[in-house]
Amino acid sequence: MRGLVKSDGRTLQAVLINLEASPEIDATPLDMLEQLWSELQESGIALYFARVSDEVRGLFDRSGFLERLGEGHIFAGVHSAVDGFLRAEQPALV
Repeated sequence: MRGLVKSDGRTLQAVLINLEASPEIDATPLDMLEQLWSELQESGIALYFARVSDEVRGLFDRSGFLERLGEGHIFAGVHSAVDGFLRAEQPALV
């Protein structure tokens, strides 16, 4: 992931991780996600998740990661996550 983020040359605005294939995680993957989130945040890149199981969401919540990440960064599906990102990046109309 780090290589992809730095190698492109274009300005990356967000990373979306689909957790559909990971209905359960433990502390080790959570630590890795926290580190990724921190590194991306330092670079001004948003992190979004799609298809997060109730069990994983509960772990995110209990660990405090959900509070740091923000509720608005977890979506039911990939398309809704992309739509959510695009809406968040639109300038407000005056």
